[in-house]
Amino acid sequence: MTADITSTHTYTGNHTGQLAAFLAGAPHHWDVDGDLVLTTPDGEIHARPGWLLVRWTDRTITTATPHLAERTYGPEGLAGRLDQTQDAVARVREAAAQLMRAALNTDGEPLTPRDQGIDTAVRRLLAALDQPPGSAS
Repeated sequence: MTADITSTHTYTGNHTGQLAAFLAGAPHHWDVDGDLVLTTPDGEIHARPGWLLVRWTDRTITTATPHLAERTYGPEGLAGRLDQTQDAVARVREAAAQLMRAALNTDGEPLTPRDQGIDTAVRRLLAALDQPPGSAS
């Protein structure tokens, strides 16, 4: 199962009510210097001021430095590019569906070979969009 981000919090180093609410239920403690220590599947992580704390649907909290957060979660980072790609696929899917409807709208006349070719090509395009990543067509 894939975990998704549910919320984020920029750690300031201050023990605020917002931080307490964000950390609720997450394994963590404060070290002798009062710094936040998160217990993650990768071990203990000492959060630093400015780092992004990321809560996932599986209730795990991970961290990211400002640089890593921007490159991963920012609009030009991996997550932003994924969103842009998903939007583009949705637009292609809608355009293909409109093309198929237009090709099949023959007012009761039999489909021409051209219409059948468009229908077949669009169906192949839609099937390709539905394939899981990495699968060959």
